[in-house]
Amino acid sequence: MQDNYESGVVVHGSVPWENNPFASCSFTMDQRDPCLAQWQRTSSGPYANGGFSTAVFFRSSMSKTKENDIFLFGSAAGSFHGYYPGFSTERASPTGWFWSVVKMLTGNPSGTVKLRSANPRDVPQIDFNFFAEGEERDLSALAEGVEFGLRMFNSTGAPYAPFRTLEPKPGVELRQSIKDETFGHHATSTCRMGPKGDSDYCVDSKFRVNGVDGLRVVDASVFPQSPGAMPVLPTMLLGQKASETLLEGLNCA
Repeated sequence: MQDNYESGVVVHGSVPWENNPFASCSFTMDQRDPCLAQWQRTSSGPYANGGFSTAVFFRSSMSKTKENDIFLFGSAAGSFHGYYPGFSTERASPTGWFWSVVKMLTGNPSGTVKLRSANPRDVPQIDFNFFAEGEERDLSALAEGVEFGLRMFNSTGAPYAPFRTLEPKPGVELRQSIKDETFGHHATSTCRMGPKGDSDYCVDSKFRVNGVDGLRVVDASVFPQSPGAMPVLPTMLLGQKASETLLEGLNCA
C-alpha cells in the first residue's frame, strides 16, 4: 500500500482576508445561513466547492525527475487536517490561511493491508508505515514545500503582515513537526499491476488477478505507484481503459 504525505502550513494574519469565500456563511446550516441557501438554490457557492481556492505545483531539489513532486493547495479562512468525524464543521479564523503541502510520488511502498480473519465483515489491519523507507528524501522535499509556503506569506506586506505561524509548530524542529502532523487519505497500490504470473504483483496488464480465473480488479489499488496528488481522475481513466480491455476480450469493440 502507498499514499502521498500531507502536511501543512497555517498562519494568522493581522486582518481578515478580503477574498475569504466563507465571509458571509453562518455555518448554522439552516434558513439563517445564506451560503446554504445559495447552495440549495444554485448548487454553487462556498459549500459547493472543494474547500480551497488556490493551488500551486512545486519541484523540490529532491525530485528524481523533472516533474513537480510537491502540490500545495490552500484558502483564506480555511482549515484542513484530513477527514475525520466533524471535519466539515470546523471553522477557521477569518485572519487564517492554510496550505496543505502534499508530497507526491513518495519513496515509501511499505504500507500494508492484512486480513484479521476469514470473516469478510472483519475490519482489516491497515498500517501506512509512514516514512519506513525513503524518509530523508521525502522529509527534505516536504520541508522545502513548507518553506516555500512560508515564503509566500512573508512576501505579503501590510495590512495582512505580520503573520503568526501556527503550523509548522513553533519551537519544534521543522522535520519533526512535519512528521508529527503528516497524514494521508488517498491510499492506493494494495493490488499492484505487473507482469502476468509474477507473485510480487496482484493483477496483470489486463486487470486479471494472478492465479485466479475469471476475476479482475479495477480500482486505485492496481496502480504500481500512487499517481500524483489526487487519484480521482487517474482512477476514472483506469475504468475507461478497463472497459475497453473487457470489450476487446469479448470481441464487442
